[in-house]
Amino acid sequence: MRFFSDIDVRLEKAAGRIGKNIQNALKPLTPMVTGSLRSTVAVGKPVRKGNVLEIEIAMADYGIWLNEGTGIFGEYKRKIKIRNRDGTFRSVKGMKGRHFVEKAIEEVYRSGEMEEEIVKAFR
Repeated sequence: MRFFSDIDVRLEKAAGRIGKNIQNALKPLTPMVTGSLRSTVAVGKPVRKGNVLEIEIAMADYGIWLNEGTGIFGEYKRKIKIRNRDGTFRSVKGMKGRHFVEKAIEEVYRSGEMEEEIVKAFR
């Protein structure tokens, strides 16, 4: 059993390094107006769930809407209804998602850094 625990430790360390690579790729891709979203980007420690190692990417609450989109472009595919100051309603389409998280993961994957970290773990 010691053999498998050694493999688990090595894979967790490799996953942690992959997470850092994703974080480094994600920060420049994060939309920036004031820099507050970019400064909140962080990657947690790898967590084992069954046979899967998950790496959590955290950022400010509104980051999910920038990444995934809102309104007709978001999860529910409906216009957003807004109440005006005078009590009347209007609707807006929302905004398209920018998918910067997926782009960062794809960048790290295509660069070969993921495979490189896994190979390094077993040298």
